[in-house]
Amino acid sequence: MNKILFNISAVFVIVVIASCSRTYLIPEEYLDLIPYKQGDELIFRSNNGVLDTLFVVDVDSFISSNDPLGINADKEETYVVLTKKDRSSSFVNKLLSLTATEDNGIVVELFFVSERSHFYGKKSFTVSELNDKEVLTQKINGNLYRDIWLFQATEREFEERANFIERLYWSKAEGVVKYEKSNNDYWEIVR
Repeated sequence: MNKILFNISAVFVIVVIASCSRTYLIPEEYLDLIPYKQGDELIFRSNNGVLDTLFVVDVDSFISSNDPLGINADKEETYVVLTKKDRSSSFVNKLLSLTATEDNGIVVELFFVSERSHFYGKKSFTVSELNDKEVLTQKINGNLYRDIWLFQATEREFEERANFIERLYWSKAEGVVKYEKSNNDYWEIVR
């Protein structure tokens, strides 16, 4: 009888501890930070007429533990945008993620890697950091964008690479619309 009572008590304690965890969800208003949908083709043309294309293969959300080994770890919702450089490739890259966290609120992570270019800058930003960034107006490929965030390269040890992006222009509504390399080549979104 004592063994049964002990087992019931142990299960009760585990259930109580596990139920103390919280789940952090991304409020609807922040989902606008994800301008992409599955099937989008991001085609960039350089000032030399060369094309560079990314294919959005998935935009998905999931909830995961912020401490996989913790018994009552909090859960965080994440949205992720996955791309391929080539439709036939099995290799995917993460372009963008949006995560709800306890400590930092909503965190945006930007990973821009294409066939010809790689952004070596700060990748993780809280929404408040983004809101504090200056918003620029730029004419890009004949279109006027009034909602541009400019991201600068910070990882200087890679600046000798041919794919090094010096500046990345991100439209809040459209996503990446332009990037500039250190060799004065620039690439603008075609569609």
